[in-house]
Amino acid sequence: MRVGCPAAHFHFIQNPYKLSKGTMKQINLRLLVMLSLSVITLFALSVTAFAQGDAEEQTIYKVGDRVEVDPQAHDASSKYKTWHKATVTKIGPVGGGVHGYYVTVDAEGDSGPVDVYVRTGVSMIRPLQGAEKNNPKPGGQDQERKAGPERAQTAAANSCPPSDAATGKTQSDTFKSLIRDQYVHKSTSEQDPTTNVTFQTLSVGATHLWRRGIGGESPDGAGGRAGTTVYPVKAIFTVCTDVPAYKPSGFRGWIKTHQDNTTFYCFKNQFGEWQCNLDASTKTPEKYTNK
Repeated sequence: MRVGCPAAHFHFIQNPYKLSKGTMKQINLRLLVMLSLSVITLFALSVTAFAQGDAEEQTIYKVGDRVEVDPQAHDASSKYKTWHKATVTKIGPVGGGVHGYYVTVDAEGDSGPVDVYVRTGVSMIRPLQGAEKNNPKPGGQDQERKAGPERAQTAAANSCPPSDAATGKTQSDTFKSLIRDQYVHKSTSEQDPTTNVTFQTLSVGATHLWRRGIGGESPDGAGGRAGTTVYPVKAIFTVCTDVPAYKPSGFRGWIKTHQDNTTFYCFKNQFGEWQCNLDASTKTPEKYTNK
């Protein structure tokens, strides 16, 4: 027996998910509102993130600040972490809340000042700790008020003594002048270091005739010839280099010194001019003094 179905009921069975126009308008309106709210929310979050990012990019330290650094970037809790006093000389590239700095690490022991780059994001830099924090500029105004020997000694520590003047006509003066001129350097520009030499001892040994050498260069050095009288000279002297400051970076300069214990062979060459050839040299470790 065939049972009949109303047309409307049949249409609903064939299209169970088809909605009326009114219902569709309500759904579209809700989607539009939700989309608009999402766009507004994203815009607000972007503005906030940009503002926070801009704030994060404000560097913590400035040029000239005294800090402590761990160039090896050990973790803050590492037992191997060591801090070294330093001075900020330049603000480096920054990004993502990580601030970069170029710093000059203070001279320590026989090691002179070292320039390194550090970042805050890996626990490489922190504010200066200890007593110096409360007196970051030793030698400031109070130092300037000092008078007499104390101030003179401080000034001497920040400069090299003048080279020994070898103006005499003695043989020792001649040898001293020849040796000194191999090390002395006069500055030719604002950033060019100056090097001076001061002698502690100089002695002349027993002479011998220039040796040709066997299968190679003469042990007395080049420039001699058969029959030339050679004077062995043993000298101990201090080499002092004055490295100037560089104001754009905040670097104040330093004094570098070491002592040489040397042996030279001195004689008149084929042109009749005195020369001194270095035979051997032993140097003490270099010492650095910040200005």
